[in-house]
Amino acid sequence: MGTIDAVARGARDDKAIAAAIGGLDARQRRYYRRAAEVLGFTARDANHHSIVTPAGKEFASADSAVKQGLFVRAVLSNPLFQRLLPFLEAKGATGATRDELELFLNAVAELGAASMVERRVSSYQGWLVKLGLAKMAGRRCVLDHLPAAVPLVRYESDEEPIFPNRYDLKEYQEQAQRVASKQEAIEYYVEPWKVAGLPSNSRIVFVDDLIGTGSQSVDYINRKLSSLFASSHRPCLFSVCATPTGIEAVKQYSTFEVICAMELEELVFNHYDERNATFTSTERKNLHDLNERLGQNFFVMGLLVAFYYSSPDNTMPLIWRDGIQYTDADGRENSWFALLPRKS
Repeated sequence: MGTIDAVARGARDDKAIAAAIGGLDARQRRYYRRAAEVLGFTARDANHHSIVTPAGKEFASADSAVKQGLFVRAVLSNPLFQRLLPFLEAKGATGATRDELELFLNAVAELGAASMVERRVSSYQGWLVKLGLAKMAGRRCVLDHLPAAVPLVRYESDEEPIFPNRYDLKEYQEQAQRVASKQEAIEYYVEPWKVAGLPSNSRIVFVDDLIGTGSQSVDYINRKLSSLFASSHRPCLFSVCATPTGIEAVKQYSTFEVICAMELEELVFNHYDERNATFTSTERKNLHDLNERLGQNFFVMGLLVAFYYSSPDNTMPLIWRDGIQYTDADGRENSWFALLPRKS
């Protein structure tokens, strides 16, 4: 809140704002400035200088008690928080874990790289707690009652079209009758955080491009996806392609059923397998040695599979590992130029 007051008093850039508040490093002063803009209290003019908006002027001229209410109202009016509140509300008294918040926010907004997602989730969670909108119960964030000083804030429903939107009892009754009469035929296309609210015995399908060894799929299922659905749901992982090893791993170490459009049989697709006739034994050995020089990868299964957007790490490194320094057979140092560089 100090940023808004600083801009109202004439601070126009990162350094001036930091000087007015005190104790901020370079990253923090950029963050504070951007936060005030996101909440609608400040903006930037044609010269990239910070100025207060009408909401900022109202805030700067208010007393401390009124400022708290204005700040909370600004947070609740922010589109991202409007998506976050129904999610936390649906979690009830159990609240949401950090992983669940990260999964949710990553699905509804472009938050950048994984490290950026973690920092932003920490910030959003901290704002909710500091403003009295949520509390921490162990490692879970639980939505709390809104402070009495906050006026009624209206935000748009985040429901899918198949569900009622007007919060009218008659509409719910009509919708319930429609669902009951066509329960077996209804398919729900919902965002991840709404999965838990699907009817009992629903078959929930998650989509992936490739199941290689299965270890990454199993890890993601057990750490992230399992918390999204109820025990009565029937989870399924649909993959464009999958190896027999990966399919078996997912079935054995998770509750998911597996369906794939194309099974990558080892005899045909694992080019390290001695039974694979694509390469001679000498060619196979040379391929293996070259991939070893490019860096051993735990997930490599001798595949030569790529998608239009990237190459999976189960594919031979010689296809996707770009810019790696290696030593050739004559002992010379070289840099490898990948045919299809992997995009992480």
